[in-house]
Amino acid sequence: MTTPSGLSYREIPLTYGKVAIVSAHRYEQLSAINWSARKHKGRWYAEAQIKDKDGIYRTVRMHRYIMGLSNGDPRKVDHRNHVQTLNNTDENLRLATQAEQVRNRGIFKNNTTGFKGVYLRKTGKYRAGIRINKVLTWIGTRDTAEECARLYDRAAIKHFGEFACLNFPRSDYEQAA
Repeated sequence: MTTPSGLSYREIPLTYGKVAIVSAHRYEQLSAINWSARKHKGRWYAEAQIKDKDGIYRTVRMHRYIMGLSNGDPRKVDHRNHVQTLNNTDENLRLATQAEQVRNRGIFKNNTTGFKGVYLRKTGKYRAGIRINKVLTWIGTRDTAEECARLYDRAAIKHFGEFACLNFPRSDYEQAA
């Protein structure tokens, strides 16, 4: 099988009828392990019980196994497409700090505007805000949620770079630059 970009990948069956997608060159090694699907905070992940160097079986998530992170390693693995957590292809995984991983989160369940970083004010107008180093900074107020979402996206690209989780496709902003 090939991805839209032409890169080959393979599927590894999991429990609950789920499949993990992995880069083809990793398939043989990964398919020798008995992987399961586990839901965590609304997202599905592939994990397995693997014996560590001390002979103790530990739960290991596939994305951490692929990136070579052992239990206790404080580094994080981030899925570029944070929605597709069963996509464990090389193109979708990257090492990240906790802060970078937080920047790549989508909207929260209690979001009322449908856009990340956009809030409805009591005046009926929308306000865009972004959290940088744990400090909420207001970017601007506009008549529509879409306008504020674009304000948020531009600020997120400026401050978070490749880890920015955007409301609209990144290509919308790359063409305008």
